[in-house]
Amino acid sequence: MITARTDVLGVIGYPIEHSLSPQIHERFARAMNQDICYAAFRVVPERLGEAIAGAHSLGIKGLNVTIPHKQACLPFLSRADETARRIGAVNTLVYEEEGYAGYNTDYIGIKMSLKAAGAEIRGKSVVIIGAGGTARAACVMTADNAPAEIVIANRTSDNAELLAAGVKSFYNIPIRAVPLSELNNILHKDIVIQTTSVGLNEPPGKCPVDSESFFEEVSAALDLIYSPWETRFIQMARAKGVPAVNGFSALVYQAAASFELWRGLRLPPHYLDSVLEILAPMAKPV
Repeated sequence: MITARTDVLGVIGYPIEHSLSPQIHERFARAMNQDICYAAFRVVPERLGEAIAGAHSLGIKGLNVTIPHKQACLPFLSRADETARRIGAVNTLVYEEEGYAGYNTDYIGIKMSLKAAGAEIRGKSVVIIGAGGTARAACVMTADNAPAEIVIANRTSDNAELLAAGVKSFYNIPIRAVPLSELNNILHKDIVIQTTSVGLNEPPGKCPVDSESFFEEVSAALDLIYSPWETRFIQMARAKGVPAVNGFSALVYQAAASFELWRGLRLPPHYLDSVLEILAPMAKPV
């Protein structure tokens, strides 16, 4: 039951109607006996600053941040932790008296999702498609785990170059940027992480990869979209026998890390497995 003592949490994004975050956090709250209400807020980019200031004024205790606000919200925060500063994007805001503090739990979600898929980054060539906020988290997480090389592929090559330069400023590992049109010319690609919104909320068809041949030397693939459940990217990877997972497990893992930051507790690992099993049918097509 919602009362005047109930803590309000939420997620901001544009679009936001597809989000399963309210259902996930409702499960977390029920399991851990937490008095919260979690809502999804549609925030257009030009009103982002107003939305964050208004949420803080209302005493909203925490917010998740999704596309397209993960980088844009940084100027409106009181501070960001070291990982978030290194990434240059946040997905979790925690209420403090002077403003919201920013964190990035996408890092954890992507890492745990790849681990669950059996992908080992150390010594591998990793291709990251995209150069937005989620790609930044994927790059830093990958760099922290000793890859042989990181290749960033993006439609706007200038953004890929900027991301590569930013990661290079923290890590002494091979990192390069290429235009999306040169994906098929990448010779070594053990792991591929797809971070763009291409194909989001659409029937499988649109895809940043234009040929199944791209996956011929790939050992694992992750598409961070989970709606639709099986994107064209996932379909093409599996057609070549590549173990491929969508972004649902990453969503749950990052949500768990956010929830722990907000509530100052730890969710049992075995409970996360049960949440994945219970909520997956909600994301799958009927």
